[in-house]
Order: sequence, then structure tokens, then C-alpha cells
Amino acid sequence: MNVKTDKTLVKIAGFAVVALFLTPALAATAPASEMVFQRPLHNESLAARFDVNRQLGRAWIDVELTSDTPSEIPESQVVPEALNGLYYDPVRRQVIYRTDTSRIVCAEDSSFLGIITLKETGQCQLRVSTETRKVDDGFNGREETVGSVVFEATPSSSAQ
Repeated sequence: MNVKTDKTLVKIAGFAVVALFLTPALAATAPASEMVFQRPLHNESLAARFDVNRQLGRAWIDVELTSDTPSEIPESQVVPEALNGLYYDPVRRQVIYRTDTSRIVCAEDSSFLGIITLKETGQCQLRVSTETRKVDDGFNGREETVGSVVFEATPSSSAQ
């Protein structure tokens, strides 16, 4: 073999080694994204938050639909949505999202005047959005507003 071929083989081997170690690192920092709720809204606004059952170690996402119709007491409906990999750790007192490569802390217990609430860490986002879509049922065309909640988690470099 000549010197030029040897240098080419060294470069190829170097790229292979970098790719071998860089691919899992990039996968570990890639954000997880999952649609947890989507449906047509009928004069409703949409909100989302994490909720837990501390005794059972369970966590989920509460989607709250609040009527936009004017009234003294606005009507609201809470729809609990499960998310695979989301759980409550009672020892750490944290809501954790588990992926194949890491555990991401989404929220932690916070206590004020004896009331325990969840304080979000910022590593998990609940993206609430609405959009107007054209719907054609085969007879008539109309527009409808669709609300959705997307869960997004980005592991920190120190996530365990």
C-alpha cells in the first residue's frame, strides 16, 4: 500500500470512531416530543399542567378546557392524559420523564405554607396551541378550531 492510501484509511477509521461515539451523545440530547391531546374546540380555551398521585407514584398531564362563553363562574373541564414514561418519584419528590437514554426532571414538589404544589423545572414543556382548519364532510365545507398539547422534553447534559 502507498502512503496516500494509508492516510485515507486513517481518515475513514477516524470518522467511524467519531460517528460511533457521537451518535449516542446526539441521541441523548435530542428533544422528545409527543402529541398528548388534540381535538376540536367549541368556544373553549386550553391550558395544560402536570399532575400527580404522590401515594401511587403516578404522573400525568391535566388538560383544562375552559368555556369562553361569558358567565359569572366559567365552566371548566379537566381531561387527564397519560404519557408513557412519565412518573412521580416519591423519594426524590419529582415528576420524571424516562427515555431510553436518560431521566428528565419535569417538575419538583414545592411547599409553601403547608401546601404542596409542583414547580416546573423548564426541561419539559407543554406546548398549547390552536389552529383553524377547513373541514369538508363531503356535503359542506366549514372551519373548526382544533386545540392541541404537545409534550417536549430536552435532557440536560447532567440528566441521569
